[in-house]
Amino acid sequence: MNKNQLIIEKDIIEIIKQSEQMEIEFKSNFKHLDDEIIPTMVAFANQKGGKILIGIQEITNVDGNQSGKINGFIGSVDRDGKKLENKIKEKVRPNIFYNFHNFDFIDNKFSKEIFLNNIKKGMIYVIDVKEANEKPVCIYHKKGNKREFIIRGIKGNEPVEPSKMREIIFDIRYEFESLKDEFEYHHKNILEIMNKHFKKYKDGHIYFQDFKQILLNEFATINLDLFLSKSYLRKYIDFERLKIIRNDLRQLNLLFDVLRMEYSLKGLYDKLLPNVNFKEYMNRKHHGIWILFHRLSLDIKYILDEINNYIKKINQE
Repeated sequence: MNKNQLIIEKDIIEIIKQSEQMEIEFKSNFKHLDDEIIPTMVAFANQKGGKILIGIQEITNVDGNQSGKINGFIGSVDRDGKKLENKIKEKVRPNIFYNFHNFDFIDNKFSKEIFLNNIKKGMIYVIDVKEANEKPVCIYHKKGNKREFIIRGIKGNEPVEPSKMREIIFDIRYEFESLKDEFEYHHKNILEIMNKHFKKYKDGHIYFQDFKQILLNEFATINLDLFLSKSYLRKYIDFERLKIIRNDLRQLNLLFDVLRMEYSLKGLYDKLLPNVNFKEYMNRKHHGIWILFHRLSLDIKYILDEINNYIKKINQE
């Protein structure tokens, strides 16, 4: 048992001391795979993900509070893991991602409070379901060629009506509209600066007309890390270009920080490097920034077109 596993087991103990929640489900055994475990996995995948703990009995104490207890479940990890994998392939559309862990608990290593009655040891399976890359997820019934859609409600798993299915899709649309607002702001800001403050000279180079004024701008990095972490959105948008935009915005901020510092040290430059033409030196840097601005404007426009096409498609459905 390694250190990381101990940390995970401590987390499990904290979970089972509580009652079932929107993202936590207890199952006493592995028997009801088709009608309980698979539907719960689909419900979790349709929302933010969740964990199913198998080998846990939910009980209610005299005060009415609920918690989980290890019930002595013993399974076959290889057999059950393979059985789960095959059922997912057979019944779930589209594919979902999950991790399957198992842990052995013995009461001489852990608090007796987590065990049911006189149980002294038990196994727990943890099925950690990830939020789906493509939504909505359904259970496919080969007989009748039917699809069953499920989400997670306050009272557990709930069948999804067509209107709810659209809500799942519209959650994605909301994320895109939020990103669209940020991108439109940055695109407008970048084009305005390019048109107002840049000037092209006969030698083909492009320089700032009033660079000190531009240095007052802050180019806040769009919160793309959170967006990029949602892999299910990869289906709709060019993630590689988003990464380029994120990195270019970071580089732009870094360049501006350096240039602000260099402008503040202009007097020192003149004393230490009297033979260096400070204006020409900065103009060379300005040209590099122009290239970065130009690339950003094109990439952001490309993403905006993708977002608008997706939103238009959703509105037509």
